[in-house]
Amino acid sequence: MASLAQQARGGDSAQVQNLTTALRSRMLVGQSSGWTAGQVFATNVMGAGRCTRHFYNNSDYWWAVGLWDSGFCHIDGEPANENANICMIPPHKVGVLDYINTGGNAGAFPRILVAGVWRGGNFRNSFTLRTPGCYINHSGNTGNIVVNDPADGDVVTCGPYKKGQKAGGYDCR
Repeated sequence: MASLAQQARGGDSAQVQNLTTALRSRMLVGQSSGWTAGQVFATNVMGAGRCTRHFYNNSDYWWAVGLWDSGFCHIDGEPANENANICMIPPHKVGVLDYINTGGNAGAFPRILVAGVWRGGNFRNSFTLRTPGCYINHSGNTGNIVVNDPADGDVVTCGPYKKGQKAGGYDCR
């Protein structure tokens, strides 16, 4: 399998490497979820917190997404890898976010990390997830991304709106 830098085309390899480094440096262990064994068992049996959502990259730039103690990701149309918790989303592509956020990870603080870099700007942020579930917790302005739209757990990047894509319609700044 090719490395992330090898997957990038042309001058994108440095951007991909920088995004990967930035994302990995932000993946820090947080606080305990505080769930009881009964709550963990019930959410696992009922499938609560297990859902598939999407990362819609509407921009002309690569974006990185990481699921920390909360699941796996892959590019739509490519095979899923249950060891991939960091994904590089190419321009105008969709990433699949397979959340497994049941509250069963003792000592874990489930979160999603997002990073993007473009000429004249960048974006890096970390959001916690409601446990159990896919809802991305935020306190209002999320900058160059929209979270929980069109469904809880979805992420949509900045970029011009194009027919057939989800949301978009504002420049990356």
